[in-house]
Amino acid sequence: MGLFLEAVVLARQEVPAAKELLKRFEKRSQEDECALIAQECMCFARERGTFVLLNEDCAEGEAFARFASQEDGDAVLYLHIHDEALWMYRLFCCGVEKDRFCPIPDYWEDGMEREEYDSWSGDAEKLERYIGGFHAGEVERYLTLWTDEMFEGRQARKAYAGDEYGYADCWQMADFLRRIGYPYPGEDELG
Repeated sequence: MGLFLEAVVLARQEVPAAKELLKRFEKRSQEDECALIAQECMCFARERGTFVLLNEDCAEGEAFARFASQEDGDAVLYLHIHDEALWMYRLFCCGVEKDRFCPIPDYWEDGMEREEYDSWSGDAEKLERYIGGFHAGEVERYLTLWTDEMFEGRQARKAYAGDEYGYADCWQMADFLRRIGYPYPGEDELG
C-alpha cells in the first residue's frame, strides 16, 4: 500500500485559531480507528494562513475542512494524496463545497456519469477568489486530467517551469501548494 496523506489549508487563519478548530472537531468526532487527533496534527504558519498536516491514518480531513469553513466562515482547502496514485482537493467556504479537483476522476468508479466526471475538473478562478494571493493562470495547468501517456514519462512533463514534480506524480500537490502560497513543509519544519 502506498502513501495516504491528508492536509488542510486554512486561508487567513493563524496557527492558534487552527489548533482550536482541530480540538473542537476532535471533541465532536465519531470516528475511532481513523480519527483526527488534534495533538498529532502539525500546523505551519504561512504568509496568508495556516497549512495543517493531519495525523497519520486520519480519514476525517474532508469532514474537518467542511466543519472549519462553517465555523470560521472562510475558505478551507482539503488536500489528499491517495495511495501514491493521485492528489486531489476539495474547496469549502461556509460549510459548502465550492470546487473540487481530481486528476483521475474515475479512479474509484468505472463508468462514472459524464456530469460527475466533469465536476472534478477544478476551477482556478474559484481558487483565486476563495484562497487569494495568486492569479488563476499561475495554477490552472495543475488542474489537468492525467492520461495513460503521462504515466509513461512521470517526470517528463511539468505544469510550470521551476516545478519539481510532473504530471502523474502525486507529489505534484507540493508544487501546487507552493504556487498558492502554502508550501508543503520542508525537512527543517517537519523535524
